[in-house]
Amino acid sequence: MSLNYLYSIREGILGLRRARMATFLTVSTIAVSLTIFGALLLITLNVADLVYRIKERMTFEVFLESGLTRDNAMELQSAIKGIRGVAGVMYISKEDALERYRRDLKMDPLQIVEENPLPASFQVSLMPEYRSAQGAGRLKAEIEKLQGVNEVIYHGGLYEILDRTGRYVLVVDAALLIFIVFAVVLLVSNTLKLTILSHRRSIQIMDLVGATHRFIRRPYIIQGIVQGAVGGGVATILLYGAVVLFSSRFPNALRYSFVVILMPLVLGIILSFLGSRIGIKRFLKGL
Repeated sequence: MSLNYLYSIREGILGLRRARMATFLTVSTIAVSLTIFGALLLITLNVADLVYRIKERMTFEVFLESGLTRDNAMELQSAIKGIRGVAGVMYISKEDALERYRRDLKMDPLQIVEENPLPASFQVSLMPEYRSAQGAGRLKAEIEKLQGVNEVIYHGGLYEILDRTGRYVLVVDAALLIFIVFAVVLLVSNTLKLTILSHRRSIQIMDLVGATHRFIRRPYIIQGIVQGAVGGGVATILLYGAVVLFSSRFPNALRYSFVVILMPLVLGIILSFLGSRIGIKRFLKGL
């Protein structure tokens, strides 16, 4: 490592020590902001996973017309399988439907009526790209057109609720991320401006003796990156601690990855780097 870089690193760290209060406030604000963002990101991923699993279990119940033979039912099953968006079709005969009714409701309808009143049906599962209110509605309309279909039952209202929930969570995430980006960049930029103004005379002298702008700004950029790294690191530790505590009390209730846990650290470094570049660049333009 060259002496120039060693000098820049030393000056950057000394700059943090010279403005301890400003550094503490900046690091604390970054840590709190990124901890909130990381927590919301974890919640978002878990909500998205929950929505996906619910939709994965949601199926269509396609009831067949009475008097339809088994051969006709198999032909209809092939026709349904051929519809784009259908992942699978399971045939449920009248006898199977009766057994399910007895098992689930603990009663036998044949004690009330002489013949099996339950119709044969198909249980239709959807491909992932069709597990939405719009996609499911389109498939329902296609299935209803087929000859031999008496009724199609699907949870259209639940699809709409799940779709709406997903959109709301994404909007909140996007809004919070935009706010944090501006807040961290502006905070680091303003903090560096105060530090730079206190060293204004030294910077002007360095500029007059021929120091390049890259050499002048390097310590301040390092200072900003360190602030972001420390703030992001604190946020990562807090987030990981919260995840471990929650998981110990509610095992398997929370899904997470270390990529998400490390996101505050990475984001803190990137945003602080941008903020420090903006802060020093504006000042150097005035020289």
